[in-house]
Amino acid sequence: GPFDSKFTIEQAFTDIEAFRVDMAELNRQQVNLKRGLSIFDIDQSNSKELEQLESDLNYLEKCWNYTKSWQDMWAAWEGSTFGTLVTDKMEIEAGEIYKQVTRLGREIKDKNWYILDETRNTILQFQRTMPLIVMLKNEAMRDRHWLQIKTEVAGGKMEPREIFDETADTFTLGKIIELKLDTFEEIINEVSGAASKELSI
Repeated sequence: GPFDSKFTIEQAFTDIEAFRVDMAELNRQQVNLKRGLSIFDIDQSNSKELEQLESDLNYLEKCWNYTKSWQDMWAAWEGSTFGTLVTDKMEIEAGEIYKQVTRLGREIKDKNWYILDETRNTILQFQRTMPLIVMLKNEAMRDRHWLQIKTEVAGGKMEPREIFDETADTFTLGKIIELKLDTFEEIINEVSGAASKELSI
């Protein structure tokens, strides 16, 4: 079934809809069976397995709805240029969906549906990047500070100024994630802090 990210969202919803069609047929058969048995005064209770299957299907659909919500959110942000990023709003929206995903994870903790864990981990990575964005957006940052960061990121393997151009439209949130700038959080924090101190002198 569609339990991990090997499935696209479209494939997952197609499979879930197919399961629902099968469920409807099973429910119809159950109703007919109960009706037939009632002739003989036999009381047939609803199938516990069918009820559990329906419950699981509802939970699975919720998993993919949250995954879709997050992916839509990320798609809207990924191409945003660095200068236009509104971190407060992004953090609130990401935090809200993270709470929903975590709550659902507790409800289905015995299911081992990897799609939910994968979605939660992706949101977590994004949330870890947010403080970094705030540091980088420090208005005290000057060219020399950016050069310090680029030099660290380049690691002697290429010309620092070729790593990225913070003023270009190509320096987007997606690019920041791609460059794994979160792994340089310590140095970025130091440089940003030093920039603020220099400005106050």
